Amino acid sequence: MKVINKKIIFLLALVLMAGLTGCFLFRYFYFYHFYGRIKQQLKQTETMIQNDQYGGQTPQETLALFISALEKGNPDEISRYFNYEKQEKMREYYTRLKNENQWSLVLEDLKKLKSANLSWDMVSPNLCYLLVETVGADGSPNKEAIMAFRRQTYYAESKGEAAQSEIWKID
Repeated sequence: MKVINKKIIFLLALVLMAGLTGCFLFRYFYFYHFYGRIKQQLKQTETMIQNDQYGGQTPQETLALFISALEKGNPDEISRYFNYEKQEKMREYYTRLKNENQWSLVLEDLKKLKSANLSWDMVSPNLCYLLVETVGADGSPNKEAIMAFRRQTYYAESKGEAAQSEIWKID
């Protein structure tokens, strides 16, 4: 009876150790694989941001370039002035407007923007709002933020820290 109990305890201990070892190895290799993918994506983003030529050195320059792209009517070029996360969505949006013959609405809004009383609010060194002056229902002047511009930040692997591009994008 004692021999059988010892064998059962030994087998249970062996199964438990094998299970724990398997869990450890699975977590280790999964983390290693996951970390490698993240590192690769960070490197791609760093390269993309460093090589990006769409956007201005200031928010005002980015707005002027964006307006010029709108006047040309090229959705691919227009979308490149937006934040990287929004570029595909904005490309689809402007392509749809163009395909549905609603481009005149874009040009109409552009004409209003050009004639509006605009000002800038630099919230931080990396964030700026384009404000338009409006008149409230009671006749009082108001300022409304109509666009946000952000300096692009990315993880620089070579430095091991966050770095900034000098390019401003529409947020």
